[in-house]
Amino acid sequence: MEVLAVDTKRAGELIGLSQRTIQRYIHAKRIRAVRAGRRVCVPLTSLEEFLRVDSHPSAETLRRSEEN
Repeated sequence: MEVLAVDTKRAGELIGLSQRTIQRYIHAKRIRAVRAGRRVCVPLTSLEEFLRVDSHPSAETLRRSEEN
């Protein structure tokens, strides 16, 4: 099954940021996220967009993790 979204902890691991930084970026609307009950999920497409716009060097890391 293809993974479409991850929690904030995994999102941070994928792009080399802390979970708290991901949460701050979501609050600042720099990263799009969705709520599923109490859980906050970050679509992988949202992380890709963030990396593309912010030219973050971890973009390749995210692409490789999606392949696995």
